[in-house]
Amino acid sequence: MYNKNKQYGKTESISSPSHSEENEIHCLLEEASNVARGVLESIQAIAGTTVVKGVQIANLERFARDRGYWIEDINTIGIFSDRGSENEVYLSIENSTTVYKLNDFRYSDDNLSQFFERIRIHNIYFPDCSYKLIGFAYNKAEKVCAVLSQPFIVAMREATEPEIEEELNKMGFSSELDGDFFSNGNYDIFDALPNNVLVGMTGIFILSIQSFIKVRIMALKNIKAYLPDIINKLILLKQNYYGNEILPKLRNATNIR
Repeated sequence: MYNKNKQYGKTESISSPSHSEENEIHCLLEEASNVARGVLESIQAIAGTTVVKGVQIANLERFARDRGYWIEDINTIGIFSDRGSENEVYLSIENSTTVYKLNDFRYSDDNLSQFFERIRIHNIYFPDCSYKLIGFAYNKAEKVCAVLSQPFIVAMREATEPEIEEELNKMGFSSELDGDFFSNGNYDIFDALPNNVLVGMTGIFILSIQSFIKVRIMALKNIKAYLPDIINKLILLKQNYYGNEILPKLRNATNIR
């Protein structure tokens, strides 16, 4: 089926509606991702920029209101519990097994596409504490947020750093840059710290991580290929101020011949 209404971005294919709640939640994640991607592709084609976060958020709010995914009052489904760096946390009114997180996209840089990819990747690797996108709402600061549900984990304690590393090693992830992040060659996991990882009755649960595609690391490695050209330009600039004495130092520092 195709969404022929272009008000949220490009014309896009979407999944057929389902009466199953699980399918509806999965469909919402895909549709919201399509809205964000449509905005990115449209603006990139016209203006050549990927700085589209503000437009994506505005379109997602309009999409949620039009499609009935907007939650006017989050207090009707949850009781405020705590505030983290990117989430407001609410305990479900309906049951004791669910928490809701209002994520304000603050760690999504200039483009929300990776936010939805993070959810998908998290759910693949950590299904026991998977996220479900159930709608959108304002948080206490009146910022548009994604409303995510997650199982409430009864924890005995926070995991230790050695326990976290051992668990991720079992999954094929290894520590990189002295533990700054973990990678399996395809995905990188950041922020796998004790306050985000709990030891429950049945094992270790990673509750909140930032997963990014490996291309982020490859991009950093590729900078090395351009470094000599960058340094040569800096050399020309520095000569205007300090003379030729800066030249040997910069060349030796970067092995430029």
